[in-house]
This record gives sequence, structure tokens and C-alpha cells, in this order.
Amino acid sequence: MDSLALVIQGLITIAAVMVGAAGTYFATQRIERSRWEREEIMRWDETKREIYTEYASSVKKSIIRSRSILGGMGLSPTLTPISRELGLPLLDIDENNRSERLEAVMVIGGSEVIAAAREWHGFAWTFHKWANGTESTSSDIVEREYEAAQGAREAFYTAARRELKLHAGDPSQSPPTAAS
Repeated sequence: MDSLALVIQGLITIAAVMVGAAGTYFATQRIERSRWEREEIMRWDETKREIYTEYASSVKKSIIRSRSILGGMGLSPTLTPISRELGLPLLDIDENNRSERLEAVMVIGGSEVIAAAREWHGFAWTFHKWANGTESTSSDIVEREYEAAQGAREAFYTAARRELKLHAGDPSQSPPTAAS
């Protein structure tokens, strides 16, 4: 009987070691999976932050360039008025860049960010059409639409911050600039 008791005790010990090893393995797997998921979320958030920032910069640049051209025509107050001849080739480059950046937002963005981006994008396109002369306008309309574009800009920033769970300052509280 003693040898049977030793065998049983040995089997119990082996079973306990196996259960402990399995528990350790699964706990480690869970911890590693959680760590990987956190890191993956951080990578996506960083990618989104970069895409949203590049898009915002491209829209702002396009609107500024359009306003500079409109300023050269006497339709918009601007610090840097330029002629159509000088500005339109640069504006075309800005527009291509802006359009490419929007595609990235469309691929990676959430629905609120995409909606806000499209609205702001529409304002930039309107300014582009005025600057290149495919649509006519007046200085009153330009300034009214510029104010609306600033609202669309703030809506985009708010949506992006919400999606990225950032709690930065209110973009409407940033100091106004003549070229923004």
C-alpha cells in the first residue's frame, strides 16, 4: 500500500505542477495580449493623430492661399495678397495635397471626424473656386463664409479630439490671426 500511496502522491504532485504551469501560461498570455492590444491602440491613435494633423494643415493652407489670391483681387483682407498668376499654380498643389489628405481621413476616421472633415473640405473648395474664378463672389460673402469655415475647422478639431480622447484646449479660444 505504501508504494500505491507514493504513486498517487506523485501523480497528485505532477497534476498540481501541470495545473500551476497551465495557469501561469494562460495568465501570461492574457497579460501579453492586453499589453499588445494597448500598444496597438496607441499606434492607431498616433497614426490618426498624424493623419488628422496633416489634413488640418492642408485645409488651412488651402484656405489661406485662396484668401491671399482673393486679397490680391481686393475681396479678402489678408496679410499676404498675391496675384492669381502667382497663386493659382501653388493653390493647385495645395488642393491636390488637401484632397489626398482627405482620403486618408476617410479611410481611418470615425463617422463624426469624417463628417466634420467633409464640411471643412467643402469650405476650402468654395474658396478655391472663388480664387480661380470659376465662381464669382463679393467681399461680404467671402468674410461670411470665412467665419463659417472657422466654425467647421473648430468642429473638425473637436471631433478629432473626441475620437482620440484628447482633452486639450478649446480651439475656439485660440488667438485669432489674420491668415488663419
